[in-house]
Amino acid sequence: MEDVCEGKDFNFPQQEKRSLPFGRGWMHSKDSWSYPRGFKVMPYSIGCNTPLSNFETGLNYKDVSDPSVMISFPLLEDADGAAMVAWTTTPWTLPSNLALCVNPNFSYVKAQCKVMDTAVKSDNPKSSDKNGGSSKEKSGEKKADSGGYTILARLSGSELAGKRYQPLFDYFLELSSVAFKVLSDEYVKDDSGTGVVHCAPGFGEDDYRICLSAGIIGSVRPSSWCC
Repeated sequence: MEDVCEGKDFNFPQQEKRSLPFGRGWMHSKDSWSYPRGFKVMPYSIGCNTPLSNFETGLNYKDVSDPSVMISFPLLEDADGAAMVAWTTTPWTLPSNLALCVNPNFSYVKAQCKVMDTAVKSDNPKSSDKNGGSSKEKSGEKKADSGGYTILARLSGSELAGKRYQPLFDYFLELSSVAFKVLSDEYVKDDSGTGVVHCAPGFGEDDYRICLSAGIIGSVRPSSWCC
């Protein structure tokens, strides 16, 4: 609850003020105390009908196999008609997608699949040029690759930030002026996936943090961006 959107005031007698163990979230103003109200994405137990703490979530932790999908997000105003390729193990959150996130320090490639004959954004940072190619986009640069695709350009994550893409669904088109764009944050890792993370702020703690920081959502009325 880092951002204060509204609070509840409590008035206590002077003696109670000295004895009550207020936490760090309490704020004092003249003769009243207020506790900030905010929103936080938390694990939820369907069986208990209650949120779970991080400790409870970690109990009986197991590694399991989950279905995953790779999905393309067509970029707007891209000369090659490219698309950002994201990987997710939670495809049921895709209708709530409001942004994509890349790591600003990763190297990404724009590749054209020879089989599909269309430009595709291949965003696996492990596909970066091992020979130290420039991160700047080089127009007309085409290099044959034995993997069945042609590399059209190399870009850093910071260069991708700000690019806009076509929404997968039309649920949140009223947010188009601020949403459906590429953001950057160092929480994106390269140990799995493509280095591009799809962000649904109603379902992920980092998704919420990043979209809130970018001004895509506000700390009030989460129902307006959750489905």
